Amino acid sequence: MKVCFAYSLFGMGGIERSIQLLTNQLEQNGISTFVWARSSETSFFDMQERLFGGVQEPSNLKKSIARVRKLSQISKYHQIHVTDFFGYFIDPLVSFIRSREIDVLVCNDTNFISMIPYIKNRLPNVKIVAWTHVEVTKLIEDVSKAFYLHDYIVGLQTADAVVVLNHTDKAVFSAFGVGSRIIHNGIILPTSKDVSLSDSNRIAFTARPDVAKGLEDLGQLATQKEFKWHISVAGFSKKEFNVMTHRRFDPALVSKNISFFGSIQGSKLKQHYQGASLVLSLSYFEGMSLALLEGMSYGLIPISYGHAGAKEIMTGELAKLISPIHDFQGIQQSLDWLRQNSSQSRILSKLARQRATEFTLQVFSNEWTNLLNGL
Repeated sequence: MKVCFAYSLFGMGGIERSIQLLTNQLEQNGISTFVWARSSETSFFDMQERLFGGVQEPSNLKKSIARVRKLSQISKYHQIHVTDFFGYFIDPLVSFIRSREIDVLVCNDTNFISMIPYIKNRLPNVKIVAWTHVEVTKLIEDVSKAFYLHDYIVGLQTADAVVVLNHTDKAVFSAFGVGSRIIHNGIILPTSKDVSLSDSNRIAFTARPDVAKGLEDLGQLATQKEFKWHISVAGFSKKEFNVMTHRRFDPALVSKNISFFGSIQGSKLKQHYQGASLVLSLSYFEGMSLALLEGMSYGLIPISYGHAGAKEIMTGELAKLISPIHDFQGIQQSLDWLRQNSSQSRILSKLARQRATEFTLQVFSNEWTNLLNGL
């Protein structure tokens, strides 16, 4: 079997990490994999042997004409017809699938999913899976604002299978008449000797430099004058933080309470987790937070905003450490409670580690292998 994963921009986010881990495992299971991207940027995920694509973007003149056509369609139908605007990057993908004799196409973002009927018409014998990585309520909001909600839903309904990451997303799709299957992303678990036994005041925060990852909230938290923790940041630099937050925070307090390590992996990322006792997520939306899972796998206690990913991962006693999105005071209260109830830390750390072991790479790849073989 040959499987192609299609995605718009291949970079260094959780989506790319999940695709990398899955394709590595599928290859070991005897399934040939390819990744096709409209474009790619610097990434430390080793995918070059499988990464193909690259699309020449339309000229400025063609973009201007397309904008006029979009406005015309929106004024008439309150929707756009995606086939009129996305064909330029779908057609090269179709040619690639034919040349490589691909059996299954996995669409990984709204643009490709919306074009599934068009692709099906061109490639009727190819099975297509829609895999949603971002929290579905956010996806629905985005495609509604872009005026192609109808085509997105039809794309999902046309797919041979739809994969979501959590029960919240499954329920949202069900309300739109879309059936789906939950497959949790998996992580590589550290060995027991690598698990953090730290009771330090250090918090691990791992994210790419994106406002939606809660960088403003991170700055607000860390620059409180009575802040008693130190935040270790992996994924972006101090310079990137300052640019994203418009340098609005006291630089002295930022330097005192946050250490920035940039994009790290391997032993450096392991040290990032081993030196902390907590892992923090301030994302406004997540389908499945790999950063939370990675931290928990090292025994770090998770504290998070209540995105769909956290609700799926942080069950039982851990759910008490979830705060509503933007509830900055709720996060602070969780931190204060942990300081005042240090005797609970070992218990919560053990629960976090146990929960993380349920998201193994083996289960992740086996469920995908079963899905692909059953199409």
